[in-house]
Amino acid sequence: MKKTFLYVVILLSGLFISSGEASAVSIALQDSETEEIYIRDVKRLGGKGTGQTRSAEATVAAWYDPAGSMLELSFNEEVGNVTVYVLNGMNQCIASYNCNTTIESIVYMTVNMSEGDIYTIQIVGSNYEGIGTLNLM
Repeated sequence: MKKTFLYVVILLSGLFISSGEASAVSIALQDSETEEIYIRDVKRLGGKGTGQTRSAEATVAAWYDPAGSMLELSFNEEVGNVTVYVLNGMNQCIASYNCNTTIESIVYMTVNMSEGDIYTIQIVGSNYEGIGTLNLM
């Protein structure tokens, strides 16, 4: 009985540790299948309200994994409440997500994007606007 209990505890702790490692790895997606998306700042409040950041790091980093249909956005700065829109080549919204970057600095969205199209990622909020393009041609 004690051996079974110990085995279950070790198994469960291994699951929690491995799930933490998986999320840490997914933050820096560098798989050859993954597409990096450059998000350009259009509007940022603070300073003079320009789209220029003082950091060497982008305000938002984004990746798309076509194998898992997963879009990942990493907010490197808190920009408040924003809505993330994914638009297809015909400018139709195919997915959207509301988040508060103060609480949620990483966003995962399941978005089915097909090859042969160009997608636009728009991030819109009262304190920040950003835009990026993903070409799956």
